[in-house]
Amino acid sequence: MKFKGIKIKKIILIVVVLVILVGIGFWVKGILEKEEKPVKLTKEERVELADKYFREATMGISTETEKPLTPEQRKERYRKAKEEFEKLLKEEPANVKILSSLGITYYNLSEFEKAKEIFEKLIKLNPTNPSNYNILANILRDKSPPDLEKAETYYKKAIELSEGFIAAYTNLAFLYQSQNKLDQAIDILTKGLEKNPDDISLLLSLASSYEMKGEKEEAKKIYQKVLEIDPNNPVAKRATE
Repeated sequence: MKFKGIKIKKIILIVVVLVILVGIGFWVKGILEKEEKPVKLTKEERVELADKYFREATMGISTETEKPLTPEQRKERYRKAKEEFEKLLKEEPANVKILSSLGITYYNLSEFEKAKEIFEKLIKLNPTNPSNYNILANILRDKSPPDLEKAETYYKKAIELSEGFIAAYTNLAFLYQSQNKLDQAIDILTKGLEKNPDDISLLLSLASSYEMKGEKEEAKKIYQKVLEIDPNNPVAKRATE
């Protein structure tokens, strides 16, 4: 009887141990499944995440560490932003903010045809926004092969819609400089300065155009004007030393 009682106790102990082990197994499985299951974000959180990737890529700064991103890290942020914006756009195909951010993301990833389609759509949605024409012109200028004639047309349209739009003036001037159309570059920059007489970027671009044309003294006068506005401007300081 004593031997039989010991045997029953062993069986009970084994059963208890097995039950505990099975319970632990199910508990571990539950934890792993919970960890593997992706967290479903709300739409607002997804928009915020996409904006975060886009902002970090554009500024070149990590919001967590506040340290500069390497070129590859910036590209990775743009790739992540692209993935999120594309999902959001399927839900809201006419959302102007998402379209614009996605178009700029495509442009910075050198996906020029996709960027072009986006900004052509944005212009149809809002034909009076000068920024869209300016960015579309940049895309047409930078894609391969470029379409410089159309780019020129869109820069001029941006200026027509906003005569104080500095970026459109400098971009159009750069286009002319790249084609050695220096008189046209000088002309458009002079017009820009009529609306923005103390803008440093316009003045530097104008001085550069005169230098390319060989008119060093005229360029020097403009660099000196830059230094009157910004005494520590490194470009003007080097040019006048």
